[in-house]
Amino acid sequence: MNMTAWFREWRLARQADRERRRALLDGVEAIVDRVDPRLRALTSYRSRLVPALETAVHAVDRLIDALPPPVPIGRDAWTSTPHLRAYFTNPEKMQETFDTDSNVRDFLTSAEARGATEVFAAMSMRLDRSTRFGSEMVGDQVLADQRQSAIGFSDYRIGVFATDEHGFRRALRRRVLEEVAARAMQQILGMRSRRDSLSEEKDVLKWKLKIFEMRKAGIGSLLHDHTTYDRHVEALQSKLGSVSTTLDDLLERAGTLDDFLDITVEAFETAGETIRIDPLTICVNTMNVETSVEKGGQELRLCELRFGKRRPRIVTLIRFSPSFPSVDTDRALRRAARALGVH
Repeated sequence: MNMTAWFREWRLARQADRERRRALLDGVEAIVDRVDPRLRALTSYRSRLVPALETAVHAVDRLIDALPPPVPIGRDAWTSTPHLRAYFTNPEKMQETFDTDSNVRDFLTSAEARGATEVFAAMSMRLDRSTRFGSEMVGDQVLADQRQSAIGFSDYRIGVFATDEHGFRRALRRRVLEEVAARAMQQILGMRSRRDSLSEEKDVLKWKLKIFEMRKAGIGSLLHDHTTYDRHVEALQSKLGSVSTTLDDLLERAGTLDDFLDITVEAFETAGETIRIDPLTICVNTMNVETSVEKGGQELRLCELRFGKRRPRIVTLIRFSPSFPSVDTDRALRRAARALGVH
């Protein structure tokens, strides 16, 4: 390699590195805007969040790269695609799912979809298993009342739209990172709410103790015996001690902006553990009854999306023609007019 070629490659690498760094810094600012803008008061927020975000981006990109290519959606595709036949009982069910999905309708009637020849999206659904009794062919014999495990798919959700695959994968990465940020926000909000609730409960208990002490020293001593007061005071002191200990522990873990930054950094550093896509292989016949390849079953390789403790969902990438869903454009125009205040 001559000096000119080497210098050109070096300059391109430097430019790519600067663009990557700029993108990370922009991403950090977007995270801070969403989680808590007050984090900017900490001089270290960028130096701590940039590597955490970079770790999360690498983890999310690995997940996205592991997903199979988008499955084409269409009435003809249903016949030739085993996954679609498993997901939807018939082409009409598939058509109805796309026709009635509000996210699909909103995207197709948006400016972004204008002139598009193909739409990319992600579809998730719930995998259900049930037990039933049916006939089964064993050798040359048909055995009745055999226990069978059947699968089904429901609760379809379609989202993260784009008009090209590169833009789609970029949008998918952004959505996943936004979910990580939301998780950090939820944890911070929960701690704040818990902290405020415990602080208020501590104040109330202090006031109750003061009231009992005033009553015991005043005319209340003529109305109730000391044993009653002592029992109430002892119970309040015990409760106050427990609340104070819990509050002190919570303030120690999340009492300052530094603690909230720690929570945000941890959420992005552990994104690869929080979000997983596990491969799942099932073998079914044409009736979606689990069987084996030897018995004529079709193997389906699925991807199971897990996010924290939520119930896992099957996720697949899809692509379809904008003309496939039947979109009521008049209804979309009326909805847009209402949003603009035009009647």
